[in-house]
Amino acid sequence: GSTYGPAAEKPTQAGEYVVEVVVETKSVIYFGYSNPFAIERKAVTVLADNKNKQQGEADPQLTASVTGLLNGDSVSYELSREAGEEPGDYVIHVSGETLQGNYQLTFTPGTFTITAPGPDPDPVDPPSPVFFRLAELPRTGFSAQRPSPLTARPFSVDYRLTGLTLQIPKLDVIAPIVTVPYEDGQYPVEWLGKEAGLLEGSAEPGKGPAVLTGHNHLNTTEAGPFAFLQQLDQGDLIFILDAEGELTPFTVCANEKIPAAGSAALKETMMKHPNSLTLLTCEDETPEGSYLNRRVITAVGSR
Repeated sequence: GSTYGPAAEKPTQAGEYVVEVVVETKSVIYFGYSNPFAIERKAVTVLADNKNKQQGEADPQLTASVTGLLNGDSVSYELSREAGEEPGDYVIHVSGETLQGNYQLTFTPGTFTITAPGPDPDPVDPPSPVFFRLAELPRTGFSAQRPSPLTARPFSVDYRLTGLTLQIPKLDVIAPIVTVPYEDGQYPVEWLGKEAGLLEGSAEPGKGPAVLTGHNHLNTTEAGPFAFLQQLDQGDLIFILDAEGELTPFTVCANEKIPAAGSAALKETMMKHPNSLTLLTCEDETPEGSYLNRRVITAVGSR
């Protein structure tokens, strides 16, 4: 140990020391003696904090609580847990040197609990748009062979401006987009004229599945905005222009002809592309002036 005399600095660190005593008498005879003493290490406890998680999740960070340190001192230790991923309790181990400087460490393990995951909630099917359940898809076409008188639009049929515009550069189409309500089991699209109709139940284009309808013919001499959809090819661009002048691009990925009673086919196509833009019009006019089929263009967001 160290010798501790009158001129020595008082020891504060843990260890063994010797104190030396000197006595001076009148006859100038000195008597001296020494006595050993020790400064014990201070006890410190490192307690692993209990942790938990649900089976299948990542482990949380392991931590510990340290008690007994002085003056901002620190000690070193390592934490690890018993291996396993099945539900149950596992030991959190604390390890390290038990003697560190002025401290004697005691390590106390913790408990790591893994719980079984709860039952999955019952799946809820999203609301099915009306156009997935139609007996016949909207009749977006007047006869190109015979006059088709058109009465005034009823007040109950409320086409509302959306502030959006459909642009199809390849076909030179620019059409304002209005909403088309669902009334009495059908979509009244007769009065769309040169506008594109966003069917009730659709999302705003670019924010979910959207269906736009438009006429192929307006009368015997005038083509409608969707008259030439069949000319679109995969890779052709379609744009939606909003009120602020921002363009949202879509790229054609499918051009199909489906039966008039083809709502199931329309649903199948749209489910493959959940955020798609679908253009829908009539095709293959009969001698009676009705239409056997529907032309369906599917386009997906380009950004």
